Amino acid sequence: MANIGGPKQSSRALLAKVSQSIIMYAVPVWGPALIQKTYARMAETVCRLSAIRTVSAFRTVSHEAVSIISGIMPPDIMACELKRIYDKSKSLGRKLTLAERKEERQASTQEWQNRWDASVKGRWTHRLIGNVQAWVERKHGETDFYMTQFLTGHGCFREYLHKYGHDNGVACSFCGISNENAMHIFFHCPKFSKERQNLEKEVADQITPDNIVPYMLESRHVWSIMEKTTALIIQELRRAERQRSSEA
Repeated sequence: MANIGGPKQSSRALLAKVSQSIIMYAVPVWGPALIQKTYARMAETVCRLSAIRTVSAFRTVSHEAVSIISGIMPPDIMACELKRIYDKSKSLGRKLTLAERKEERQASTQEWQNRWDASVKGRWTHRLIGNVQAWVERKHGETDFYMTQFLTGHGCFREYLHKYGHDNGVACSFCGISNENAMHIFFHCPKFSKERQNLEKEVADQITPDNIVPYMLESRHVWSIMEKTTALIIQELRRAERQRSSEA
């Protein structure tokens, strides 16, 4: 599936849920085995690849970050939830009600939140998306190849490219006054001050890494503006990257 012009996140997520359902088949029987890190990593590897393709992320993105962005719950947490539901249904002699299942999902989401807060990986993503439940239960907005680069910091940023040996410097392509990373490009670089001003006018506030996603979740219109802005900025970064390559 192409990163640009391919299926939308919702279509990719549907395929990911199919593979997730297959993985979770008979999980009440084998689920406790995921306590062992070796088995947990095997399931995590499959889910991580599904999550990466769902949001068109670079493969360097951590499982912790990409699972949040894609909304695909870590397999061990999901397995524990399904095991709890099975055990309770068996003890009660009936299927759990919708409200009871929601309670189990809430417990799983809280465990996911605790793990996300405690992790040392994906800290840029954590700063943007601090509230797991608000993000995964949002009513609008899909991510794409451009939005995911903003949310992860992995993409056409010189600091990232240099880290993996794809660029000979880290200075901003446009102003040169700071390292070129997601923080600088989206919130400080003079090159994109007009785009920031348009967003700030819309939300009547100064945008920061701590408030931009809450504003996006609050308003479908703000999400749409940010979606267009990220595409414009990442495309500019890509052009600058190609320019440097041609001059090398």
